[in-house]
Amino acid sequence: MGVLFPAADAHWLFVARHREILSRYFRFALPADGDLEAWPGKPFQYAAAARAGIPTPLTFSPQSREQLEALAGRMQYPCLVKPAFSHKWLAVYKDRKLTFVESPEELVAGGLDAMDKGLEILVQEYIPGRDDQIYTFQAYANAEGRVLASSVRRKLRQYPPHFGSGSIAVSVREPRVEELGRCLMESLRFHGIGSVEFKWDSRDGEFKLMELNVRPGLMTAVSLADGSDVVWAAYRDLCGEQHEPLRSYHIGVKLVFFENDIKAFRHYREIGELTWVDWVRSLLGRTQDLHLAWDDSVPFLIWLRRVLRNFATGLLRHFRAGRQGEWSAGTFVRSHRGGSWRCGSGSDHSAGE
Repeated sequence: MGVLFPAADAHWLFVARHREILSRYFRFALPADGDLEAWPGKPFQYAAAARAGIPTPLTFSPQSREQLEALAGRMQYPCLVKPAFSHKWLAVYKDRKLTFVESPEELVAGGLDAMDKGLEILVQEYIPGRDDQIYTFQAYANAEGRVLASSVRRKLRQYPPHFGSGSIAVSVREPRVEELGRCLMESLRFHGIGSVEFKWDSRDGEFKLMELNVRPGLMTAVSLADGSDVVWAAYRDLCGEQHEPLRSYHIGVKLVFFENDIKAFRHYREIGELTWVDWVRSLLGRTQDLHLAWDDSVPFLIWLRRVLRNFATGLLRHFRAGRQGEWSAGTFVRSHRGGSWRCGSGSDHSAGE
């Protein structure tokens, strides 16, 4: 009998919907409690965090144009229009994970555009801070909700910048992130490989929940490199092998998705946040490429061919900061060079994403 690891929300939901039939042929991990259709959604996750006392950004869930317009008049700006269910949003907006808005008019327009497409949305305060203030607790929890392997990683850069996926991350010690992530997983009796993402909020010195990923993601590979190896722990547990929880992992291990990190670097460099020297220095040390393994070179060779093709067609050579999705890169240039955000209420926030 094989072991099945769904690696996308839609795949996870497919397994959940057909768990009875699939369980005849595969071993896999799913929570036993609650409506599994709701688990990948942020409303479910934020409600669980509130019950567990885990800090979250100020978040609203407008259900109509009237509610959205009323909300637009009292939000501080900039703020975010986010999907309740990321996989449904990405099916419509492709690689744009959210909409960054700077005025009531943009909030109403962005929110209505998503609503008109049948998407459930959230309106959320923007937490200022650089991309390297995002931390993730990654773990495997068994059927009893007991964490058997875990580590904490920190994003150094992401692509698309500011609201994308990690292009380079490093394993770190951050007890508060581990405490909060473990608390959320255990309070939900989560079963499977998951990751709980937080962003540090300099305004109150607390980590705020961004989301719970109920399945392994791209940067789960950090755990394979740092020794916590949540995938191996999951495999052994699902095969019925008994083992004690792993208590340690290597810190300072970096994993880079080089193709995306090149593009991210060009943006960070343009806004004055990263120099050539700093970028090269960040790649030194215990850094592994996402695709490279000496005992299996095929993924790396396929990746290298794609990179060379992209370079030849100009996708890498001519990348500029420009507009990434619906937020203005010019705004970020002003914020980093000017040193502050000017919000709708007249208050200042530190220069951030």
